[in-house]
Amino acid sequence: MEKVSKRKRTYVRGKPLGNDLRSLIIDEVIHSGGNIITREYPGNFSAIAKQFSVHDSTVKNIWSNYCENKTLDPKKKKGGNPSKLHDGDLELIETLTRIRPTISLNELKDDVELYDPKPDGVSISAISRALKQRMPSGLQYSRKKVNKVAIERFTPVNMVYTQMFINYLHSKDPRKLKFFDEAGLKLPHHGTRCYGHAPFFGEAAQAGNVITQRPALEYGDIVVMDNCPTHHYDGEEVLTEFLNEIGIELVYTPTYSPDFNPAEFVFGKIYQD
Repeated sequence: MEKVSKRKRTYVRGKPLGNDLRSLIIDEVIHSGGNIITREYPGNFSAIAKQFSVHDSTVKNIWSNYCENKTLDPKKKKGGNPSKLHDGDLELIETLTRIRPTISLNELKDDVELYDPKPDGVSISAISRALKQRMPSGLQYSRKKVNKVAIERFTPVNMVYTQMFINYLHSKDPRKLKFFDEAGLKLPHHGTRCYGHAPFFGEAAQAGNVITQRPALEYGDIVVMDNCPTHHYDGEEVLTEFLNEIGIELVYTPTYSPDFNPAEFVFGKIYQD
């Protein structure tokens, strides 16, 4: 995608300057006193950079490369170490991720090393990059860390609340439990995050279930949400009052416990697909 630099030059990010423009820059540097033998240039690169609408460092790098290698072609970037993940490893990673959407990166790492032992092992970052860039299907997998357990989850107060939460929901009709959560996603071919409108509870109460054709929220339902800060403070009072008026109870999951909200796993699956 074309962009416009601060100096009003149109360019494509990641694509080097053409040799025709590089040649003009070199000619201008030589004309202004540049010495190819000593690689010295008595003037200021910024003046030439401004003339060709490029950055000062671009002119300097082109001149340095030309003096050193006697070529207009840009320097080839040195790649890092070759990937330790082979085609079979990538197929295994994608298969496991599809079968077990909540599998952790550490578990994927262990399974890959068990399937194809490597002298130096496989790094977590290599697994993560493969999920985003190298899957055989061409899909990009983005993972929510719903299975990362925070130590704050095991405080005495939260442990007591967790048990009360489990016991309370266990005593209720599961058809009355309505789990809510929010999620963000980045649409393909969009450089910036896109924002959209999602129904608030007032609209959700009037909306219909596409499968059962019943209202999304009904009298006697129990709305379960996480402890996101936006769910508390002034918003909590307004929300609780609204739900009470239509006979709906509001319950919060224990803190640092996203796995108690099935919506988290649904969103994780949507991100993969």
